[in-house]
Amino acid sequence: MRIGKCLVPAVLVLAGCGRESPTQAQQPRPAASSDPSALDVGSAVGPSLISFVSGDPSPGSDVPGCGPDVSGCRGKVRLRFAIQSPATGESLGLIVFLHSTEKRACLSGLSGPFLVEAGKPSTVDVVLDRADDCRTPVTISHMAAVLEGTVEIASRQEWGLHYSLSP
Repeated sequence: MRIGKCLVPAVLVLAGCGRESPTQAQQPRPAASSDPSALDVGSAVGPSLISFVSGDPSPGSDVPGCGPDVSGCRGKVRLRFAIQSPATGESLGLIVFLHSTEKRACLSGLSGPFLVEAGKPSTVDVVLDRADDCRTPVTISHMAAVLEGTVEIASRQEWGLHYSLSP
């Protein structure tokens, strides 16, 4: 761990290593939309902008065939994000979580490491291939993406969304 560059895991990214970006101060999460396919952009922390580009299946969808718990859903949801940063830095990866209405991270996935270049958008794909012990059917209501890396790029973005994971 290089303290001078503040190379940190996701837990410390939330603390911001003592810095908060003036462009992305934490903001309250908006109320959920009545449209199941809509994404409600929530709070953001850090200097990098993380934007949701697309999902396969798209938000608002039912993901069938998971079995009695979400472990059967591993690999069935693929998400694409755009990353834009004012600084260049090494990313340890982009980790994405889908949370149930009970605020449990039922599915997650991690991209590999990549370079974030100042002013150049990067596209990152994440396959949600990790599952927690969530029984189906379960309603997903929240997504969080954490860009892990140096303090110059480390960021977090949240969204309100809807997925149904069913047996």
